[in-house]
Amino acid sequence: MTNQEKTAMVTDAEISARVTAMARELDCFTTRDVTLLTGTGRETLVKLRNAGKGPPSVLVGSTLLYPVQAFKGWINANIGNPHPKSRKRALTGDAP
Repeated sequence: MTNQEKTAMVTDAEISARVTAMARELDCFTTRDVTLLTGTGRETLVKLRNAGKGPPSVLVGSTLLYPVQAFKGWINANIGNPHPKSRKRALTGDAP
């Protein structure tokens, strides 16, 4: 591998940092942001999106972004809706 090829290689961390910076410029959250804010995993977000119940998102190239204002609206619309596991615990008396 030549020095030029080595210089052209971009690490996953650099790509992630660039995507995050671009998301901020577009006033959007990344998938990682949403998983951290909601306490859910990527798989859960996929299931919610496929069921039409997830936060509004937009695909930009191969990157899924969540516009901040739309995400806030989704949060506000879901305030008071218990998490399915929380509801199950409340019905069964199981501890969290």
